[in-house]
Amino acid sequence: MRGCLVQAVNESKTGRARHAQGSAAALRAFDPAAIAWVDAGARALASHAEDILAPLRKSEDALQRAGLTLRAWLPDDLPEFRALLDDPQIWAWLPEPYPDPLDEDTARTLITAAGTLPHHVVRAVLSEGKPVGQLRLEWDDGGRNRREAEISYWLGQAFWGAGFGSAMVAGAVARAFGNDPALLRLVAKVHPENQASARLLQKVGFHELAAPPKGRGFADWRWFALRRQHRPQATGG
Repeated sequence: MRGCLVQAVNESKTGRARHAQGSAAALRAFDPAAIAWVDAGARALASHAEDILAPLRKSEDALQRAGLTLRAWLPDDLPEFRALLDDPQIWAWLPEPYPDPLDEDTARTLITAAGTLPHHVVRAVLSEGKPVGQLRLEWDDGGRNRREAEISYWLGQAFWGAGFGSAMVAGAVARAFGNDPALLRLVAKVHPENQASARLLQKVGFHELAAPPKGRGFADWRWFALRRQHRPQATGG
């Protein structure tokens, strides 16, 4: 998971202002992927992209077999989101430093960014109706480049070892390729010491890259990729 820190920025009236009067308050977020502030109030991805992690009609996938469902994070999820993610052992494998502790304002900001930034799709992963983790697909170029997406994920520590991680990634792979014919490759980065996550990706069919994908940074991390034509049939079967 990449976190996004959101702030309200008062935009002064200029010659290019979108509104005819006064100054407007716009929700902005710092996205480490873009290394820039982006408009968190922008319309999300097109409807077909928003549904990229929707269940496939043809067959049951790994998420469904594990009893897992996906939906957007909701404001009411705030207590559970904090309980899951306020854990230094999870943040040890994430690209950002642990915000010790993960306070309510930061958690609310992350939930807001998950549902509004236009270059990614983020879904809460639920077991028996309760959040247990998160899946995320992120595109380059503000979401306009549909050919490659980065998949990232995290799982609450209480649910480690239950097989949820493999089900999450395998199911997301099947749905992403099945729902978006423009998607040609998925990539993922792994902390150099996170052997479990590396094995998980390889189990699903990813192979390790010799160099990071162009423009994605994190050269000291391990990078993995899976092309559409190489995805295992078992991923969605």
